[in-house]
Amino acid sequence: MCNWLGFVSQGKLLGLNDMDSIVVFDIETVPDTGLCEVLTGFKGKDVVAMRKAMENYHLDITDGKNPFLRQPFHRVIVISLLKATLTCKNDCEFFQLKKNCFWRYSVLQRKRISTVLF
Repeated sequence: MCNWLGFVSQGKLLGLNDMDSIVVFDIETVPDTGLCEVLTGFKGKDVVAMRKAMENYHLDITDGKNPFLRQPFHRVIVISLLKATLTCKNDCEFFQLKKNCFWRYSVLQRKRISTVLF
């Protein structure tokens, strides 16, 4: 029985044999260098230098604990979606890909993200 992985749905613990599909979203972002001058006062066009200045800014505001910029300082460049059906036979799990798609930044510039996803 393939019931080693559990998920909670409506207060009930479900195993893979109770579910027939899975959907996964992945959102890729990069630091939004358009905010660099406003945040840091850095003026220039070198993207690597701008990202470093933004990283240093974030280190300063976190007392040197975290160089990673929070999400509001990022720009979405790709949204990916994967949908697969799940089956279990002879204690083995099988995933059959049903849908795999992505939207690049150029599409996101023309459409609102909520329009793209739904």
